Amino acid sequence: NREGEHRLLEAEAFGTIAALHGAEYPAQELDRLWKILLLNQFHDILPGSSISEVYEDAHGQLAEGVEQATKLRDAALRHIAAGAAPVEDKTVLVANAGLAPRPLSVLLPELSLGGEAIVTDAGGKPLPSQRTAEGLLVHDPERNVPAIGWTTLRLERRENYQHVSSGARVERFGGTVVLENEVLRVEIGSDGTLHRVYDRALDREALDGRGNQLWAYVDKPREWDAWDVDEDYEREGEEVGAVESLDVVEDGPLRASVRVERRWRSSRITQTYRLCAGSRRLDVETEISWHERQVLLRALFPLAIRSHEATFETMYGAHRRPTHRNTSWDSTRFEVSAHRFAD
Repeated sequence: NREGEHRLLEAEAFGTIAALHGAEYPAQELDRLWKILLLNQFHDILPGSSISEVYEDAHGQLAEGVEQATKLRDAALRHIAAGAAPVEDKTVLVANAGLAPRPLSVLLPELSLGGEAIVTDAGGKPLPSQRTAEGLLVHDPERNVPAIGWTTLRLERRENYQHVSSGARVERFGGTVVLENEVLRVEIGSDGTLHRVYDRALDREALDGRGNQLWAYVDKPREWDAWDVDEDYEREGEEVGAVESLDVVEDGPLRASVRVERRWRSSRITQTYRLCAGSRRLDVETEISWHERQVLLRALFPLAIRSHEATFETMYGAHRRPTHRNTSWDSTRFEVSAHRFAD
C-alpha cells in the first residue's frame, strides 16, 4: 500500500513534467490505479482484520498497481531523459519526486561497461562511488538533486581513476563494532544493540541507554483483538536477544554496514546498520520473518532529548502528540500512528 502511494505520486509528478514536453499524460490509467489503491485502503484490509481470501485479492491488486505505476513513472522519465542528453551517451537520470532537494545518494545496478566503470556529472567531473552487493553506490552529500527534478550522470570507462579514500569506516574492538564517519560515531555491542551514538558536530550523546532494543510483548487485548493494544501491555514483555551473528558487510569508504541476525522462537530478524560518508543519519534496515501468534514486537530507542511534543508523519500530513502521560486524556493516547518519520 505504501509503495503504491509513492509510485503513483511519482508517476503523476513526472508524467506531468513529461506532458509539458510533448508526452501524453496517462490520465485514465492513473485514475484506474488510484481506485485500485483506494479500494484496498478499506478499514478491514490495511489493519489486517479481514479473512485470508481478502488478502489473496488485495496482494494481487496492490502488486499490479505498484507494477503499472512504476511503468508509467519510468516511461515519463525516459521521455524526460531523451531531451536531457544525447541518446548515444551512456547517461543515467537520477530523479527526486520530493518537495525538497535531496543529497545525491543512489544505487545503480551493475553496469555492463566492462573494465573499471566510473560515474561523472554532466560536465565530466568524477563522482565518489563504491561497489556493493546491490550495485554501484554513487554518494556525494555535497551535491543535491533538486525538488521535483533530476540530475544527469554519465557512465565512463577510465583507467587508473583514484576513488575516494576516506569517509565511512568500520572497526572491531573485541565484541564491539564501531561505524564512523566525519559526523557520527556509532558503537554496536555484541548484543546487536546501539551502545553509543555520538554526534561529533554537536559534541553530545544522542542516546540515553541502549538504542534499537527489540522487545516482544504478549498481545492479548481484553477486547477487539484485531484492533486494540491494551495500555498495560508493557508489563508482560521480554527483550529479544539470541544474536546468531554480527558481521561487517561493507567497510567503506562511502558506506559502512554491519549486519545482525537473530533467531527468536520460530522467527528470524535480520537488521543491517548502514552509515554513509558525511551523513548525519544512521539507517537500520530490518527484515523480519515472523511466525508468532499474539506477540507484539517493538524497537526501543531511549533518546537524550527533552521535548514536550513529538511530531509524526501521516499520509500527506503530520500530527503532534505530547511526550508525557500527565493527564487522563494524554494517558489514553499512548499509541500513535507514524509512517515515514517520528521527530
